Amino acid sequence: FTGYSGCAGIAVDDANFYVACQQGSLGADVTILRIDRTTHAIHSYLVIPATGFFVTTKMNLAVFASDRTGDGIADFLYFMDDVPSVGVICDPAGANPTWSRPYFFGTGNGNYGLGFDPVANALWVFNDDTNQLIRFQ
Repeated sequence: FTGYSGCAGIAVDDANFYVACQQGSLGADVTILRIDRTTHAIHSYLVIPATGFFVTTKMNLAVFASDRTGDGIADFLYFMDDVPSVGVICDPAGANPTWSRPYFFGTGNGNYGLGFDPVANALWVFNDDTNQLIRFQ
């Protein structure tokens, strides 16, 4: 994608692909790109300041979509870089998505494990400081 670097992490619903990229060079603000699955139109629609979430220059990002309503469209996106916290984007397919960082655990960095279990509706992360799996529900 022109103008972006370190694109990593992809989630998919029935209408869109969601990709996280940094604007410009590594360490810059992160943008969530929404790519229409039919037209392939790319929309840069949500900017997450580097100082607000991504505090390192690494871009090993996991992104997962959750369709809580069962309509095929993501209601939430969960994402994680190497810092010990998890972000959530509400209404990623909508006109005005919002994001927050509701889950923060531990210190340091290097936490790369993130998974979503749609059956149990649970988010799993790996904390390498304690070598534990953490379940958020």
